[in-house]
Amino acid sequence: MRQGGKLLLPLALGLLAGLSCTAVEENRYAPESVTRAAYDQAASLLSQNVQGTVRNAEVVPHWIGGRDEFWYERDTDQGTEIVIVDAATGERRPAVDPEALPGFLTDPLQLLAPDGSVAAFARDHDVWLQDLPDGSERRLSHDGEEHFGYGSLPGWSGKLALLRAGLEGPLTGAYWSPDATKLLIARTDERKVGAYPWMDLLPADGTVRPRTIAKRIALIGDREVPRFPMYLFDVASGASRSVPLPEDCFGELGATPPQAIWTDDSRLVFFLCLAPDASRFELVRYDLATGSATTVFEEEADSFLDLNHSLYRSMGANVRLLAGGRRAITFSQRDGWGHLYLVDLEGGGDIRQLTQGEWVVHDIVAVDEREGGGFVYFTAGGREPGRNPYWRHVYRVPLEGDAEVELLTRGPADHAVTVAAPALIGAASTFSPSGRYFVSNSSTVDSPPVSRLHRSDGSVVTILEQADASELFARGYEPPQPFTVKAADGETDLYGVLWRPKNFEEGRKYPVIEHIYGGPQTNVVPRNFNSAAGVERIGGQGDFSTFTALGFAVVTIDARGTPWRSKEFHDYMWKKHDEFALEDHVAALEQLGERFPWLDMDRVGISGHSWGGYSSALAMLRYPEFYKVAVSSGAPYDYRYLYPPFVKWTGWPEYDDGGRLAPDAAARPVNLTPHSALAPQLEGKLLIVYGEHDENSLPASTLTLVDALIEADRDFDLLVLPNRDHFFTQEPYFIRRRWDYFVRHLLGAEPPASYSLPR
Repeated sequence: MRQGGKLLLPLALGLLAGLSCTAVEENRYAPESVTRAAYDQAASLLSQNVQGTVRNAEVVPHWIGGRDEFWYERDTDQGTEIVIVDAATGERRPAVDPEALPGFLTDPLQLLAPDGSVAAFARDHDVWLQDLPDGSERRLSHDGEEHFGYGSLPGWSGKLALLRAGLEGPLTGAYWSPDATKLLIARTDERKVGAYPWMDLLPADGTVRPRTIAKRIALIGDREVPRFPMYLFDVASGASRSVPLPEDCFGELGATPPQAIWTDDSRLVFFLCLAPDASRFELVRYDLATGSATTVFEEEADSFLDLNHSLYRSMGANVRLLAGGRRAITFSQRDGWGHLYLVDLEGGGDIRQLTQGEWVVHDIVAVDEREGGGFVYFTAGGREPGRNPYWRHVYRVPLEGDAEVELLTRGPADHAVTVAAPALIGAASTFSPSGRYFVSNSSTVDSPPVSRLHRSDGSVVTILEQADASELFARGYEPPQPFTVKAADGETDLYGVLWRPKNFEEGRKYPVIEHIYGGPQTNVVPRNFNSAAGVERIGGQGDFSTFTALGFAVVTIDARGTPWRSKEFHDYMWKKHDEFALEDHVAALEQLGERFPWLDMDRVGISGHSWGGYSSALAMLRYPEFYKVAVSSGAPYDYRYLYPPFVKWTGWPEYDDGGRLAPDAAARPVNLTPHSALAPQLEGKLLIVYGEHDENSLPASTLTLVDALIEADRDFDLLVLPNRDHFFTQEPYFIRRRWDYFVRHLLGAEPPASYSLPR
């Protein structure tokens, strides 16, 4: 273009740029306001509101005695009914007298003996017994004291609520012998642990003056931590003796008592002892007759050991005794993947590796020790080519011989099964007592569950239920879309799901919210229908998908550093927790932006709770050009305020003097960067939320970031919830405030005035 002999190219390019910018702005979904109707629809999809919208979402079998019969509850037009199933034939009949069926719940503050005759409970720092037939009580121990009580809950999560209520809580680290004549119990020794005061600013009794509540808490770097000496009581006489365990014998979560497993004859007890940083595992055998304790198996790792891949979504340690305690099945990642090994407990070595390959065992669900053979039944993922590696399938492998692993649930879906924890006497279990039958609940994120009764070889006896999700779909629920992307290394596959906004129109670009957790002990990406819809209350996925009703796309990803994959995948964040694998999240979202042009990558927000709160705030500080808005709740922003068990995943703190214990109360680890050091990098909108009585993520940790943001003169928003602990994410006020924050600052719209969720 020329005018007066001059080239007008700059002007033309400017006009084109202006037109292009206008087109992008016109394509953006950016309403002036969000309607009450949209908020109402979002509310209808909250986890607490979708309970019951999927009929027969799962079958939970309750086996009747030692018979191959079970009962379960099913949903009908008239309400709930109880049916009894003959596992051999699949025939069902209504329960004539449901009240006569064996129950499956016990008093949560009592530990029921296997024969149901007596229950143990805590009172005045001692352990007591209640005779169940006549209700009489007697004291079993007589020397319990404050901070050194029998079965006392350690001073971390849940302790403050008990203190405020004047309760001692359920017994911790207590195990009945199978014959109900002995009680093994830990004595929680916190006498040298430092006191940690809490201000109860609004006492529950309504008094004006705040009160101080103190409990004992050990923090990372402390020299004194809780100890758990074990004692064995004879129920009849009350006589007791201490069990000589190794000094550093802790449970799977560090500052907890070790798990104990009795042999069926009540003569031996095996303790699962992990070192404070989980770098060493010892299986210790205690012989009641001789009073001696002997390490019969041990394993060490350069990073940390797991006895199951996932702490929160698992059925506990994958260790099972065989042959009266002469052999055991143990879980190990020694070959780079989580597998099962048959171990000789008399010689201390492996007999053979039961499973192997580039896939992961999750849970042992049953062991059948037949004469001259038998099987171990387990769930695993990643073995079947072309399937989501996070889908669980049920398998079995012979305990003897060289036979291969056998797939028992063959459909391409997530197959959920359960097993009762040893302490939950009478609780539901997928496998029948005889081991001849089991129940599976199978689904994908977009297909409702189908519950099947199987024979032990995997063949199907009958379909028990096909879930009906019509009421959920009538509310406008849309399942998410699974996807696979590459990690920041360009090689590792990452898995996630994407929820599309409900008002989706082709050609529009919608803001994106990432729901993040990222902690090394669990996953958040839903793998089945119930978890995606929020019917299964895990990870808050259902609540986060409610944002789609407000005009947002929602993404969640399990990046490196999380479980259920290879050992290398899980170890990625070890000693690098102040980075938290956020480069994987950014890389994944950028790939999604290229794949789905309707995702507005200029409007990306992020939110999470607990370790998700940690990572969402860290994302704002480390990637301010990418993440624009965040809601961060209940988060540990400074690792000095974590409990000692977390060194399993963070690695030991390192101090200026070269040691791993704090030389003084003000010492900071030099290898763990707190959020406060990054406060000057905040650019976007950040809402910080914490509960006044949060024991998981101590409020003082939050205030270190708040103080640093003030010092850096950065704008941020703060919401303090009085009298709340760590678990406030289901509260209507918090839910509505989180919705409003993203609507205002990421969508650029006004939420409905005076909107209030039902309480």
